[in-house]
Amino acid sequence: MKKILAICLSIALISGCDILNPEPFANLDANTALRDGASANAIMLGAYSRMQVDPYYGVEFVLNNDLIADNATFQGFFDSQLEIDQRAVPFTNLWITQAWPNIYRVVNIANLLITGIPNLEDETFGNRDRVLGEAHGVRALAYFDLLRVYGEFYDESSAFGVPLLLAPIENNDFNLIPNLARSSVQEVYDQILADLDVAIANLEGFNDRGRFNFWAALSLRARVQLYRKNYTAAAADANEVINSGNFSLLADVNAIYEATEPTAESIFEVEFNDQDQSGFNTFTIRRDEYNVDPSLLNFFEDGDARRNLFIFLRNANRTNKYPDNTNSNNAKVFRFAELLLIRAEALAYGSGNRRRA
Repeated sequence: MKKILAICLSIALISGCDILNPEPFANLDANTALRDGASANAIMLGAYSRMQVDPYYGVEFVLNNDLIADNATFQGFFDSQLEIDQRAVPFTNLWITQAWPNIYRVVNIANLLITGIPNLEDETFGNRDRVLGEAHGVRALAYFDLLRVYGEFYDESSAFGVPLLLAPIENNDFNLIPNLARSSVQEVYDQILADLDVAIANLEGFNDRGRFNFWAALSLRARVQLYRKNYTAAAADANEVINSGNFSLLADVNAIYEATEPTAESIFEVEFNDQDQSGFNTFTIRRDEYNVDPSLLNFFEDGDARRNLFIFLRNANRTNKYPDNTNSNNAKVFRFAELLLIRAEALAYGSGNRRRA
């Protein structure tokens, strides 16, 4: 999916960007942007392009969750990351205020496709079901990511989910975004699962690891069900992915991260290249931003190959998971290893015998 021209075309369709006669994003008429199968495919690429921004899968969403989990420590100059590392996050936190609208822009692009594709009269639109499935899957992922950062995802009885925006904003003008109240956590989970049901039904046979594919939909549903403590359902979905025969663990754990293309262990990755870069290498190797929390290193037993993913460089413990100095390392959204862990944890907790894991 690393097609720079296609991504540029998709950005032009979504944002109204014209090199000679630029048109602001807010003034784009959503009714004319989606007009046929070709524009639908370009708009879908636009959703992936929006997922690449720094506050989302471009770098910060991934690495800030390592700060939250105490896998990383922040030693850079950005107050927003320092606030997250110190667990003192005000509502003015820069990442919090930037990730929210950017993830909702992904939602809005998906909404445009979900509501518009069924009405397209284009007999040449041969992958209609697939694009519709991708849109539902990407929206489900975006809402799950929003819920985990901005909602009380751990309590299904909580009223503090996130607003469910399910229709495209008029003319893509975010000044016209409706004033939606928070939906409950249960309502958000219900919407995520409903989107995944459609994605799974529409994506069967589609296995492009640089796009939201059939196995990514099953993987996300397994992850969601594990979060919800629906262990039987989580194990069943994980088992389907594991037993498919489409994925395998790599013998060398370093090879997972040295690769700049999806590997046999990849289920879904947000892709980057030297012209369309992520920020992982910059923020972990070149600069003192996200370094390894020393407590993480204490968890590795002698002989654990994963310990080799961390290095001591310039007086700091650093991750070597993003070694490509052109920032072509992808964001690994779903890996085969995670599905093995989901199944193990679901079987252990579901049986009440944690030793089964």
